[in-house]
Amino acid sequence: MTKTTRPGLLAALVALAAGVSPVAGAQQAGPCDRPAETHKLKIRFDAGDKTPKEIRKTDKNSNVDSNADELHVCRGDTIEWSVQGQPEFTVDFAAGGPLLAYDKVSKKGKLTTRVRSNAPRGERYVYRVRLLDGDPAEPVIVVD
Repeated sequence: MTKTTRPGLLAALVALAAGVSPVAGAQQAGPCDRPAETHKLKIRFDAGDKTPKEIRKTDKNSNVDSNADELHVCRGDTIEWSVQGQPEFTVDFAAGGPLLAYDKVSKKGKLTTRVRSNAPRGERYVYRVRLLDGDPAEPVIVVD
């Protein structure tokens, strides 16, 4: 008696060995397999000091959620920085940053922009955030 291997089973085993799902068209969900979202960041300064002390991400209810020294975003996401008390501040990237054109100086303590739809994935972008007459902090945005 001759043993035969079904072609579908062989293909599934080869796919699994290669780390690919054997289900036709199945893809593993990545961090950006979701609708665009808004990242709300609160910048905190200590009284009398003009250097940012921390940048925190807030949840949907504006509760402080996590540290945003390194923020992971997806193409099309919106980023909104704010400072309590509404002082003017700047957010500045080197040439070729991941964001659409935006006003680099806040208005009434808030600055909002979006991540470009063609921003290279996997890149780390260091940016500067500071009060107009203060020293900068240099957090990072990573495009997933």
